[in-house]
Amino acid sequence: MRKLLLMIGMAVCLTACTTGGGLNVAYDPTVATERINAAETRYLQVKAAAEVVLPFLAPATQEKVRRAFAVVERAIVAARIANTAAEQIAALQEVEAATDEIAAVAPAPS
Repeated sequence: MRKLLLMIGMAVCLTACTTGGGLNVAYDPTVATERINAAETRYLQVKAAAEVVLPFLAPATQEKVRRAFAVVERAIVAARIANTAAEQIAALQEVEAATDEIAAVAPAPS
């Protein structure tokens, strides 16, 4: 029974992946720009909070956060200059993932 449920779950996931579900904003330039701006705004808020606590973190954690800063900043630029929707979507996902990683260390105030 568990195997059957697992197989059904995997089939649903694969179907969702192949039918184009998920982030689909890059096809409308206005929506894509808004999405990039929103991601950048969130990153800047999270970065400001992280910079406050950064000196109090362990050296390894500080390095991890600084690397995440660089990843986000590069990915924001990549999203803005992307030639295809797929590149833009990938860059936005990278921005969001790295921002979440930073926020896990130093959440931005709401």
